[in-house]
Amino acid sequence: MASSAKKGIKCAQCNKDFGKKDGSTIQCDACNEWFHSACQNVPDDHCEVFGKYDSVKWYCEKCNKSVEKLWTVITQITVRHDKVEEEIDKIKKAMARLETDNQSIKPSNSTTGKNIEEIMEGKLPDALIARIGKEIEKVTKSVTIDLGTVKEDLKKVKSDTEQKIVAAIETKLEEGVQKPSFASIVAQQVDSQFTKVSGDLNKVQQVLEETKKMADEEKDREGRSNNIIMYRVPECSTAEGRVKHDKSFSVELFNTVMELDVKDEDLRSIFRLGKWDSRNSTNRPLLIQFREKAIKNRVMESLSKLKNASDRFKNLSITHDMTKNERSECKRLVEEAKQKESDDQQGEFIWRVRGLPGQLKLIRFRKH
Repeated sequence: MASSAKKGIKCAQCNKDFGKKDGSTIQCDACNEWFHSACQNVPDDHCEVFGKYDSVKWYCEKCNKSVEKLWTVITQITVRHDKVEEEIDKIKKAMARLETDNQSIKPSNSTTGKNIEEIMEGKLPDALIARIGKEIEKVTKSVTIDLGTVKEDLKKVKSDTEQKIVAAIETKLEEGVQKPSFASIVAQQVDSQFTKVSGDLNKVQQVLEETKKMADEEKDREGRSNNIIMYRVPECSTAEGRVKHDKSFSVELFNTVMELDVKDEDLRSIFRLGKWDSRNSTNRPLLIQFREKAIKNRVMESLSKLKNASDRFKNLSITHDMTKNERSECKRLVEEAKQKESDDQQGEFIWRVRGLPGQLKLIRFRKH
């Protein structure tokens, strides 16, 4: 601004008093120091403009360099702020999609026998919906807190940055020694704030991804709950007779060996896993989907009867239809069981994997 300098104040550049013959005086809007307009190479008519309009600012040569750098930093802050806002919008949209997926899950009218098509449509049991609902609620609370923290951090960026700038200006003016530039001080403060904001956003994203994986795992597990897989079942060489043979073989096994009352219509679906290869004599695994989960449970409870079966059925192996994660866990436990038996130098015990999918554990048996 331009006006009459106060008495007792000297020009910050030439350190001389202000006299009437010295021409116009001008004050820097950043450091508030007074100067002879001639010392700063400012024409008198320009001084009149600065003094006439408050919206027009003037900076001394020293402060002007720092202000230019400061505007560059402010521009960078604006760009980075916009990017953070975009990330927050993405998180909000992901939360909305997750909530929509949760609301689309409907309970089935039947308490047993849900087929794969119904599962894919989202018809899940009440207990499963409740579990997923609790997880969604927990994640939503966590995301809400994290988003609140992110917004507060964004609000603090501007105020904290301004405080740093003011503190730096005061320090430079008071001490009169070389200090880090305003731009570097602002950049350090902004980097610190945005590092924390980025960490919060990553945490929210991880929680959303983990929740989605858990929901997908639950849906996959429920879709396989009526299924079993049989190994070493003799396989017909012709495609036309394969399904008929497999169904006939399975029903005979369930009724004759396991003494269950299973009808053809109780087998909703039956097919071989893997691609048929005439050059390969190995029998492919046979997947059976029962109409009701109760029938599948009775079959699994009767597996011990295979020991006394005829040679045609004796070498069969029957397991649950497990998800990828459950198969990995089962494989890990089997390896652990083998290691425990290997470490048992006296050979008194054997280790076996037992339990339902998702609840598998190692059981120790004493050898007879």
